[in-house]
Amino acid sequence: MLSLYTVSIWSCSSSWSHCRSSRRALKWLLGNVEQRTFASSTLKISSALGKVAPVFSRASAYGDSVAITDHSGSHTYRSLYKNSKSLAGLITKALTCQSGDLQGKRISFLCASDASYTVAQWAAWMCGGIAVPLYRKHPPSELEYVISDSQSSLLVAGQPFMDTLEPLAQKLGLPCLQLPTTSSLDTLQSEDTQTLPEENISDWAERPAMLIYTSGTTGRPKGVLHTHSSLQAMVQGLVSEWAWNRDDVILHTLPLHHVHGIVNKLMCPLWVGATCIMLPEFSAQKTGMSVGVWWGLGLPSFTVLHATHSSKAEKRCKSPVCPAHLLDVAVHLLTLTPSHFIITLSERETEQINAARVCPAVSLIV
Repeated sequence: MLSLYTVSIWSCSSSWSHCRSSRRALKWLLGNVEQRTFASSTLKISSALGKVAPVFSRASAYGDSVAITDHSGSHTYRSLYKNSKSLAGLITKALTCQSGDLQGKRISFLCASDASYTVAQWAAWMCGGIAVPLYRKHPPSELEYVISDSQSSLLVAGQPFMDTLEPLAQKLGLPCLQLPTTSSLDTLQSEDTQTLPEENISDWAERPAMLIYTSGTTGRPKGVLHTHSSLQAMVQGLVSEWAWNRDDVILHTLPLHHVHGIVNKLMCPLWVGATCIMLPEFSAQKTGMSVGVWWGLGLPSFTVLHATHSSKAEKRCKSPVCPAHLLDVAVHLLTLTPSHFIITLSERETEQINAARVCPAVSLIV
């Protein structure tokens, strides 16, 4: 099991309405954080990864266990695998690939933060393609740049992004496949697709897997190529250090066009048979309300921060910190590192936070 600590989602009351910038919260947080390492941190991750294979190859072992819970409901490992395989057949058919192995052709896909993302990603890999995730908040010009620069051969549009990708597909002369709504992904299995053999590809180790584009702060974004070996090395290292197991549940609110949201928060839980609860994006108020609904469905709760008294923290923090700013900074800081942290609060700070209007505790694992 992961090491878990407690955090609550709160919203600012009127007494906190004139808080200063989040820089102050970050300074406070960094001064009051105690890093906690795992016993496994002294272990060396072997350079020998063993058999290299994409995460979908492990899905059969987890069968009807819930892999992803999103706005449309729950999706099992079995359904994700079958839907992905059906989509892979549609991709190879659209590209007239009789062998079922695209040999590294790029597949750009634009999906929401839900099960459709995993289906598109797995499908690209199942037919030997390179997955190129697009970001829903990028303007059409940026999407066109990534599609063109990556030399993508086909586009996959999840709901509701067909209106975004179809004009680009027509402009660039590329085929574009539209996914059904997330609640109807199983209809992919009824499509007339090219059936791929169970062991269509076996030489995964050095095959290119994913093309991630940088933020472009010093120039145009540049594609960074990951192989299946490099992805598996990251996943296995994180699974070891974070002590992931199939009983874990993680709340996913990060963007899915950069490594942390893709590898740390999605591939790791799916690698071990855990459950990933996917939200479109993070919002303290919305997340608090949503988790209350999930608890009603009987899902286990997991937490990451623990508020305790600390005289050292009281000496360091000389003025109140806005709870909402602190939460935002804490969540982002914690999701940027594989280490776990304990945040310590002075008695005065605890009283101030308790005086604020508190929403239900939220399940966050980082």
